[in-house]
Amino acid sequence: MPAPQKASPVSVTIAIVLSCIAALLWLIQLSLLSHLTGSDAAGNAMAQGFAAFATLLLWLVLAIIAVIAYAKGAMPGWAAIAALVLIPASGAAA
Repeated sequence: MPAPQKASPVSVTIAIVLSCIAALLWLIQLSLLSHLTGSDAAGNAMAQGFAAFATLLLWLVLAIIAVIAYAKGAMPGWAAIAALVLIPASGAAA
C-alpha cells in the first residue's frame, strides 16, 4: 500500500481558514434562525432571506473544503462521490 501524500502547508492553512469561516457562518446561521418570527412580516422576511443566504454560504464553504481535500489527494474516490451527493443533500435539508 503506498503512503498517502502529505498535504502542502498552504492547502492546510487554506482549509483551516475556510473551517473558521464555516464555523462563523454556522454561528451566524444559528443566531438568524432563532429570530425568524420576532418581528413584523417584512422583518421576518428579511430574517428568512439573511438566514437562507448564510445557509447557502455555509454549504458553499463546506463544498470548497471538500474539493480542496479531494484535489490534494487526502480524500479517497468513494468519499468524494459521497460528498458530491451528501453536501448538496444536507444543504437542501438545512
